[in-house]
Amino acid sequence: MSETYLNIKSEWMKARKEKSHLAPFIGTLVSDCNSHAKAAKTASPSEADVLRVLKKHLKGLEETLKVNPKATEILHQKNFVTRFLPQTMSEEELRDKLRGLKFDNIGAVMGYLKSNYGPKVDMKMASGIAKDFVK
Repeated sequence: MSETYLNIKSEWMKARKEKSHLAPFIGTLVSDCNSHAKAAKTASPSEADVLRVLKKHLKGLEETLKVNPKATEILHQKNFVTRFLPQTMSEEELRDKLRGLKFDNIGAVMGYLKSNYGPKVDMKMASGIAKDFVK
């Protein structure tokens, strides 16, 4: 079971007990994670499923903040979501990880990054620098 999912679920229980304004939002996150698990026919959501749900919600919250940057409830929700997302590597960190390695094609670079660093890599940024590490 995903550790992140368990942490979010724990926060949800705490928020419900305290009657926090975030409880319904956190409940939605838990529900979306459970839906992913059900669709995958697994007992509980995987870490990848949880991260996908968090990123989807973050994107929606950021879109809302573009329209209404002072929406305090949305800011609270965004802060909650970002607490659970892994920090992505900077371009410099990414280049450091690839320095000294040579690959036959861009797909090999991307596969290496995804399998070794997973959600810590911004794949869009990685695709932009992958060509620098192809023979």
